[in-house]
Amino acid sequence: MSIIKNDNWLRESNDASIIKDAGHDGNALTIWHRQAEYDLISAVKEISDNSLPDVHWTGTLVGFSKWLDTHLMSIPHAHRDAMAVIADDIYELAKWFDSRCNASEYIFRCHRLDETMCPRFHTDRGPMRLFCTYRGKGTEWVPDTAVDYSLLKARGTKNSDIVPDPTMIQTVPNFAAAVLCGSDEHGKGGVVHRSPGVFESTNRFAFCMTLNF
Repeated sequence: MSIIKNDNWLRESNDASIIKDAGHDGNALTIWHRQAEYDLISAVKEISDNSLPDVHWTGTLVGFSKWLDTHLMSIPHAHRDAMAVIADDIYELAKWFDSRCNASEYIFRCHRLDETMCPRFHTDRGPMRLFCTYRGKGTEWVPDTAVDYSLLKARGTKNSDIVPDPTMIQTVPNFAAAVLCGSDEHGKGGVVHRSPGVFESTNRFAFCMTLNF
């Protein structure tokens, strides 16, 4: 494994096997900096917004694979080859996340966004979640040392209050797979993150997968 960074809280690598470390020994954020193939990059560029899925689906990994096949047959023929490449990659990421979680059921989300979904810094509830952005800016996250946790849950606070130093805001690169741990039942812990703004003329497209707990 080629380690880029390993300080327990944050672990980064260009090797897929880093998934085994996600959530262990104080780890909160795991990022696999994978190398996107040329066919995938080209497919994301050429496919139309309307051909990208925008759906929440709950079920098994096998069921999700069947859903992707069904969606593939519903889009215009001109974009079907490009969507097949994207769908194959999404399913490979789903299997990668499942190799760590081995859950019976997940919540799968394919987001086609023309506006910012979650603009406020926050943590997720639940064990962990997979994010991968294919088009548009990736998820923004902040190291735990840069967050004022006393204001994170307070109503009416601004992002600039929660994260006083904007230079500490990091972005998950396109095509990288990030596994973010969530807060516990008491609202403690978890990776503080937010959705980026949507500034491009085309929609932002991202895949998200969460344990259905």
